[in-house]
Parts: sequence; structure tokens; C-alpha cells
Amino acid sequence: AGAAAEEEEFSFDLGDELEGEADTSGETGEPGEQTPGAEPAAAEEEEDFDFGGEEGDEGEFGDIDDFSLGDFGAEFGVIDEGEEPDEEELNPAAVPGEVPPEAEGTEIGPGINLTDRQFEHLKETLDSIPLNLRIAVEELIGGGDHTAEEIKPLVDLLVQGAAPRRIARVAGGLKGERIRLPANYEVRSGVIFEDEKRTFAYQLRYRYLPMARTALIVGALLVGAIYLSITYIYRPLYARSLYLQGLEEIADDRYSVGNEFFDEAREVWESESWYYRFADAFIGKRQYRLAQAKFDDLIERFPNDREGLLRYGDFESRILGDYPKADELFDDVLSMDVTDYDGLLGRADNFLRWADEDPSQFEPARFHYARLYELYGATDEIMQRFMRYFVRTDNLGEVEPIVEMFEEQRPDVDINPEIYSETAGYLLDYERIEYVRAMLHRARAQDRTLPDVHYQLARFFDYTGERGQQEVALNNARNLFPQHEPLSRRRLGMHIDTYTLSGDFYAEGGEYLTAEQYYAEAIDRYESARASDLVDIEERFGRMYSQLGDIYYYQSAEFDAAREMFIAAEQNAYATDSTSYKLGWIAYRNEDYDEAVDRFEQVSNNPQAKNIRYAMANTHYYRGNYFAAQAYLHELLDILQRERARIGIELDVDGDDEHRNLIKFKVMANNNLGVVYHRLFEQTGDRDRRGDSLYHLTNSTQDATNLLRDAETAVRADATDLAYINQQYVLFPDQPYTLRIYRDLPVDLEDTDFFPAQM
Repeated sequence: AGAAAEEEEFSFDLGDELEGEADTSGETGEPGEQTPGAEPAAAEEEEDFDFGGEEGDEGEFGDIDDFSLGDFGAEFGVIDEGEEPDEEELNPAAVPGEVPPEAEGTEIGPGINLTDRQFEHLKETLDSIPLNLRIAVEELIGGGDHTAEEIKPLVDLLVQGAAPRRIARVAGGLKGERIRLPANYEVRSGVIFEDEKRTFAYQLRYRYLPMARTALIVGALLVGAIYLSITYIYRPLYARSLYLQGLEEIADDRYSVGNEFFDEAREVWESESWYYRFADAFIGKRQYRLAQAKFDDLIERFPNDREGLLRYGDFESRILGDYPKADELFDDVLSMDVTDYDGLLGRADNFLRWADEDPSQFEPARFHYARLYELYGATDEIMQRFMRYFVRTDNLGEVEPIVEMFEEQRPDVDINPEIYSETAGYLLDYERIEYVRAMLHRARAQDRTLPDVHYQLARFFDYTGERGQQEVALNNARNLFPQHEPLSRRRLGMHIDTYTLSGDFYAEGGEYLTAEQYYAEAIDRYESARASDLVDIEERFGRMYSQLGDIYYYQSAEFDAAREMFIAAEQNAYATDSTSYKLGWIAYRNEDYDEAVDRFEQVSNNPQAKNIRYAMANTHYYRGNYFAAQAYLHELLDILQRERARIGIELDVDGDDEHRNLIKFKVMANNNLGVVYHRLFEQTGDRDRRGDSLYHLTNSTQDATNLLRDAETAVRADATDLAYINQQYVLFPDQPYTLRIYRDLPVDLEDTDFFPAQM
């Protein structure tokens, strides 16, 4: 539409001819001649018209495209009169572009004559300017409305080949209107344009520079595409393949090779997520130092990576137990946002784990839980954290209301099965089992794969005597713990204890070989964890050594192996009267009486004090400390006499094992005390000691005679008791006989039937 408007503005009349097609309607003159008064038709298209006619066609337009001012002389009354003289002959001083006042040649208007060369320049210029401007120029020159002096500047510009814009300004001034050039008309056409195109400047500007610009743009786009493809497609994909190869190497236990692939991949394309995956892979292989190094590298390169800081903090706290370092990492998260929920929760949980080793950390744990409560309210998650806090601080009075709230008021909310099962185990420790079964079943419903739940269920079924259910729970716990590796310190302890509980289960059922295997497995796992500093020494871990030692001690009579287990139990916080006594018994059996005395002295007073007094007396006797032996035997006989007095006259040695064992003990104690007194007589020469010896030997013989008498016939057995033989030696010391005591000791503090078979 714009182009059409411009073309309409620059329309002109050429009679009734348009674009070479003659319209004969309204013609009054000869074809090819301009009819006076006729208006030129509007130009349909903006195209270059050629006003130069063929030679001999003077005074005729012919086709408008062929129109030229070449024969303009005829139109302006200029008629050629033969051959024109050479310009140099007429005006040797004339130069193109300058019209001398008296120049001879072609006359294009009143008082304006041009040489042939000047006229050629003028035609070339007309050929090179836009159509609308050419029409305006021709109207000005041929119209006769202006004087020669007014037209001469325009003619000079045409002869000089001036730029169309200059010509348009002069022509517009003469016409009294602005002549607009087409918007896309930048250069002259025709001969001048061709001359200009041959210049280096034109070639540089319009050919080489556009080509260079296009090539540069295409090259830049190509380089950009290649760069983007390499940077965001090829490099990430190539790096990913290297990362995956590294993970495969780690899975095959080639950790250094896996790290080499990681380093190579990182140089290609670095991403925080791959640090997480490699750290997790090392954790899964229990290569905790390598995982730690990977986290350190991550934080060094990405110090503000929130996710990395949280993961690293949880790893240091839950697995390695480096609580101060974990606290620093969580503090870094909070330094970015003091109200960060995960940062506060992680830091509070870390303090709570830390408190297992340092109780002073319970207070900062409470503070951070309280801070969460203040910021986010009494959410289920926060209240369960408080419940675990009160469990760890052994505050049963605070635990029970929260348990009741969740069990009675919030039975349908999601609970943390790990916290819930721990709380159930805590209540079981106090035998507050009202909610324990329901809590454990609720935790199991929340997550059936959580080993903690099955571990506590095994403990609960052991308490209730449901052996079938207990066995199932133990099997589930043993199978599930490895699926949750890496295990936290607390969970690792439960895993080890599960094997101990399994050993207890089978030992109680008389399956000692199976029990031995589970105890041995528990010990192996514990010692491995201790070597990596993943668990602390606890009484429950020492107990498994004692339990395995009991199998060696009672079932297979491997006393040296039992001794090693009992010593290991003591070294791992399981030092009890029972293990001390058994170690003393083994030392006594091995005739290491000094160690036996040391072990027996570690045994405190207890309801079974008779056995330890008897053992101490015998051990001192063999050490030659007869005064100490005398003292312990007197204490023992006092205890036995009080027990006999409580029975009264209803003593039934044949029908009541307790009564029979009491009399057996008296027989042994009196015999041994009689021997001790005789040894004191031999040492001191005090004849009263000899009399005391005969007294106790006689008491022993009397009790033995009654004990061995047939219950139905009251006939004395043919067997001779030891006290009687010792008594004969005391009375007749010249006999070839050595005084003897009952040497055997009770195998443990609870043993009440350790007496010789003949008794």
C-alpha cells in the first residue's frame, strides 16, 4: 500500500500511453507525439523509464521505456544540422560538468546548450535517478516555466552526475514541493552506478562486508551451537558415563579406581548430586573415611550447599558419632537461615545423640526442640521428638502422657516408627506394658521393614513368653538390619544385640550349638564395630561374651575358652559376681590359688553366700592360710546352722532335696574345718586345735551316717565318709594317710548340688 502511494505521488502524464502500451482513446496528434493539453497517466509501478530514443526517431517517444532525452532537441525546437563539431574544437577549455555560456552543441532549452559529451553525461544521470525524480526534471527542463538561469543549476547537477538527493533538493525547490525518493533507493543506477560498483569501496561495503557479516553470524551461530552442545549435552553425558563407571568400581570394592573416575568426570562436568551419590556408595560399603573425604571435598567446592551440609551433618552425627563436627555443619545451615526447620531439627537430634556420651548436651537438645516448638507449634513430629528426648533423659513421668496422647487422642496420625519402637522398648524396661503391644504393632504397620520394631517385638515376646512369636521377630530383625545399612550407632547396637538375643533363645531351648553360632556372630560384629569406633563398650555387649563362656563352661567343659570369654565380658563392662566366681573356679581348678582368691574376693555378699564362703575357705586352705580358711568355714557353718534351725524337727533328707543338700553341706563344711584345725595344731602345737579338729570331724561323720542310712530299714550304708577316715588319722597319726578335705567347689553361686556322688 505504501509503495502504491509513493508511485501515485510520482505519477506523470505522457499522453495516454502507460508502460509502453498506447491507449488511442482521446489522441489528437500523431502516435509518438505529445498531445498538447494531455495529462500523463499515473505510473502503475515504480520502474526506470528510458527516455533515450533510437537514432532517427527525433520528436517521437516511442515506447515509454525507450524514452530518452537523446533527441530532446526536436522537442525543444532544436534540429540537428549535420555533423556536430567536436567539443574540443568548439570549446577546448570546456570540461564535463560545466556548461560554458557560449557552448555549442545540443540545445536542451532556451539559452542552454550542451556539448555532446555533456549531453551524454546528462542522459546517463537521468538514467540513474528514480523514475519520479526523472519525470520532475524533465517537466522542469521541457516545461518552459522557468528561465535558463533558474534551470542552469539543475542542468549542471545532471551533467556532473550528482547524487539523486542533491538533484531532488534543487528540482523540488524549482517546483515548490518536496520530491521524495523511494525508501529503498540508496544508490544510483545506470552507468554511474556500474562505475561505482566497480570501486573497491563499493565492493567492500556491499559485497565483502555483507558476506563477511553473514559468514561471521553463521560462524558465530555454529560456534555457539557447538559450544552449547559440548557444554550442555556432550559434557554432562560424557561425565555421567564416567561417574557411573566410578560407582561400578566402588560396587566391586575398587575404591581408588572409583575415585579416579570421579576426579576425571568432575573435570568434565561437576555437580553436587554426584558427590552425594559417591558418598552414599562409600557409606554403603562402610568406607566411612572415603565418604567423609567426599563430603569434605563437596563443602570445600560448594560451601553454601544446604543439602550437602545437612547430609554431611547427619552422616557425622548418626554414623560416625563426631557430634562437634556435625554441630558445626548444622550451624552453617542455620547461619544462612536461623529458622531453617531441617537445620534446627538436625542440630537438636545431634545434641540428643551426643548426650549419650556427654549428658551435658541434653540441655541444648531441649533448647532446640523448644525453639522448633516455638516456631512451628506442637506438630506430631516435634511432639514425638520431645517423647524421645524424655526417653533418653529417663523421664518416665513425661513419657507416659505423650504416649497416652498418641494412643488415645491421635490413634490415626502418622508416627515415627523408629521413635515409637524405642519408646515402647523403654516402657518395657520399666514393665509398663499397657501400651507396648499396641505401640509396636502401630509402628510395624507404619513401616514393616524397620528392624527396630522387630527387635523390640522380640524383647516383648520374650517378656510375655510367646516363644513362637519371639523366634519370628528375631528372624525378621536379623534379616532387616543389613537392608538398612549404613546403620546408626544406636541401630548397630540393636543389630548386634539381636544376635545375642537369638543365642539366648536357642540356649534356653537346649540348642547349644545354634546358640553358640549366634553368640559368636554377635561377638564378630561387635568387635568389627569397635575397631571402627562405631559402638561404645556397653554391658549388653559384654553379656554375649559371658553367655558364650557359659556354653563352654557348662556344656562342653572347655574351661580355658570359657575363661577367655569371661575375661572379655569383664573388659566389656559385664563384670558380675557370677563371672568373677566362675573365673575363680577355673583358677582354683587350675591350682592357681592366688588368682582364685582374687576372683572370689570380687564377689559381693548375696543370697548364695554359702558357696563363696566355702570356695574361699578351700582356696585359702590350699594356699596354706589356715586361719583364713578357719574363719570362712565358721561363717559358713553359722549360716547352715541357722537354715537348719528354721527347718525344725521336720527335716526330710529323703523327700526334700533342699533339706538333703543342707545336710550334705554341713558334712563337707565340718570335715574341712576339722582338717583345718588339725593343720593349725600341726603349725602351732596348740593341742586345743587337735580337740577342735576331732569335734568337727565327729559332727561331719554323724551327719554323713544319718544321711547315708537307708530310709526304710535305718541300716547304715557300707560306705565310709571322709570325715571318719580323717578322724582315724587324727587319733592314730602314725598311719600312712594324709588328711583330706572335700576339694570340689560349686560350679557357680547358685549351685546347690555339687556334692560328691557317694553323699
